[in-house]
Amino acid sequence: MRKGNQRIASGSRPRPTETAILFAPEALVRLSAGFDQMAALMAVTLGPTQGSILCSRSRGSVEILSDAGTIARRVTAVPDRGRNSGAMILRHLAWRMHEHFGDGAATAAVIARAMVREAMKRIAAGVDPVAIRGGLEQALPAALDALAAESTPVDGEQALTGGATGITGDPELSA
Repeated sequence: MRKGNQRIASGSRPRPTETAILFAPEALVRLSAGFDQMAALMAVTLGPTQGSILCSRSRGSVEILSDAGTIARRVTAVPDRGRNSGAMILRHLAWRMHEHFGDGAATAAVIARAMVREAMKRIAAGVDPVAIRGGLEQALPAALDALAAESTPVDGEQALTGGATGITGDPELSA
């Protein structure tokens, strides 16, 4: 049985024990919306005037979050199951970046959001999602080579201190 763009497993009305199954394109729209919602939270932390968000904790307390890694750790769900699925995919990506590199979670989230938006446009125009994946897999080595060509190795304590000062904004702490 159909209700809107949802198919209900059985019966005429969804019950709490029944599962609503979403099919394309509605499923993709909701996944993308959740992805976008989580990326918007993390994007606030980028730039020289980093913003912060308030996260409601249990027992009514509020926590101020100012880095994307912590946001990824603390935000455990968003409303609507379809959106939540997309948000949790991005959350996993950001948390892996944070754990592996210690930084870059917000940048990865913003880049991933842009990739998902562009993919959604292509899918809506009729491009096969598997073809998009194949294109991304072919582009990855070229992107990595371009980044390697632009990078410069850090040598010397002065370069490390300069990088730390740029991150913390405190020369005394960076020394």
